[in-house]
Amino acid sequence: MANAHLIPYFGDMPVMNITEEKVQEFVSHLNRTTYTTPAGNSHTLSAVYARDLVSILKRIIGKGAREWELTLPSVLNTAS
Repeated sequence: MANAHLIPYFGDMPVMNITEEKVQEFVSHLNRTTYTTPAGNSHTLSAVYARDLVSILKRIIGKGAREWELTLPSVLNTAS
């Protein structure tokens, strides 16, 4: 997960330089990027996957990130 998305996007940026604005740009990037599987199928990332990536990133960044007000993709409730 981190190797596929976080590291390519943020590269060698120091953690202290990752701001709420940069993470919001990352979320927007995830929403508009189409990925191709090894089988050649194209898809966008699910909202759950994007939220999981942001959760991992916020844990890496630490306490200050808990108060960020990011706009994240909606997750549909499919439970009945």
